Amino acid sequence: MSIQFYGAVVGGVTAGMAFIVGWSLNTRMANIWMGQRPALQQVIDTLSLVVMHSSIAVMASLGIFRVFQEAFIGLTVDHIAGSVLLGLVGAVSGYFAFNSGARLTAFSLSTILAIFMASGILISTLFAENPYWWHVMFSELGTGQVAPPASGRSTPRSWCRGSSSPRSRASSAGTCDCGLRQPGSRSADASLSGSSAPKRARAQRR
Repeated sequence: MSIQFYGAVVGGVTAGMAFIVGWSLNTRMANIWMGQRPALQQVIDTLSLVVMHSSIAVMASLGIFRVFQEAFIGLTVDHIAGSVLLGLVGAVSGYFAFNSGARLTAFSLSTILAIFMASGILISTLFAENPYWWHVMFSELGTGQVAPPASGRSTPRSWCRGSSSPRSRASSAGTCDCGLRQPGSRSADASLSGSSAPKRARAQRR
């Protein structure tokens, strides 16, 4: 496994634990009325906030390490450097999560929700199965492989913009890297001609 996975785990666990500590101090010292609510409501609120802060830390770690992987392709990290990076991720995640829990207000909660949504969108764009998801629609993020339209019409060439670059030129099967079949491809023409050959032979015999 890469350091990206371990960084996400360390960041998520550290952020969750640090938030619990900060949140407990907040309910006992600053906002005492929060600790006087029913126990079930406190447990539900605490778990929801812990999951949110841990998810933000996990997604932020995945995004940052993914950017570094794309920037330094082929770079290998030894155990010492990896431990330093993991410690840095854990320290930063714990610091922000603790401060968020200790100073949580209605305004800061709305900011955290916005950060949570932005982090989710960023991770969906970085780890999308189809790099050309933005050729179709925004709602295709997180739903898997982008498929052609269900109307059965031929796929527009505008969906395969990458055919001009050497990395994404169309293959002999008539598909580009985005997974969509190009109209007028050799395989499609061959299948059509092969299916119509028996019909022509029958017409000539008659």
